[in-house]
Amino acid sequence: MYYKECPFCGCNLDPEEKCDCQDKKKKREELIRSLLIRQPDGQLVLKEAVEMLKSYEELSKIDVSKYCKERDGIEYLNWAVCIKLLHENGAEKVYFEPIPDPVTGSSLRMSQAEFVDKNGVKNRCYETEIKVVVDENTWIMRSPVLNGTNPVKDNSMNQLRVWNSMCRSFVKCIAIHTGLGFNLWVGEEEGPNIPTQLEALAKPTEIKVIQNLCAQHGVDGDMWVASNGKSWDTLTGKEAAVMLVALKKRYGDD
Repeated sequence: MYYKECPFCGCNLDPEEKCDCQDKKKKREELIRSLLIRQPDGQLVLKEAVEMLKSYEELSKIDVSKYCKERDGIEYLNWAVCIKLLHENGAEKVYFEPIPDPVTGSSLRMSQAEFVDKNGVKNRCYETEIKVVVDENTWIMRSPVLNGTNPVKDNSMNQLRVWNSMCRSFVKCIAIHTGLGFNLWVGEEEGPNIPTQLEALAKPTEIKVIQNLCAQHGVDGDMWVASNGKSWDTLTGKEAAVMLVALKKRYGDD
């Protein structure tokens, strides 16, 4: 007898030959599992039959502006609304979680080196890092901790700003990888624009803050406003926000 029989499939083998039927069976099972998804009721169905997350092109066309809130002339999409929109457009699993600093174990990361601003105040660079999961996709995103559009300083750091940084990071990560809300970030990177058409006028309190900051830093506010073809009486809320952002960025005011 010059051959042996495989006990699994009955194939005739040479004396030293090993049958590959079990390897082939395992590969077939893995292929089948990759094509199926388990529903909440326990049934297995083809993945093609289940609604999946829409494409980048489709998600980028969704108008999210109606869900946004505005601060300093820039629109923000709430993280919870972002998750809701993803589920409405085919996502099954969506969440994010902080990646702690490996040294401190804190959600807040900071530079070891200090820097001194123009007012002689010592500060550090603060960041957060999160893991974002959407169905089978996992992304890592790191972002600075900001107060509006300004970096947070040592004397104004708190847990709410750390949380806001992670939420902002999540929404930005989703925009980059799925397209949802991407146009919001295009506008932010370009900076807030002064609208050509008047909208709601700036509040007296907003104008007073700008005038006080101008006086504090030796800026001729009247000339600044006039050079843009405006007056304090015709300045809109968005235009006032742009001026306030410019002052904060130039002089580091909170």
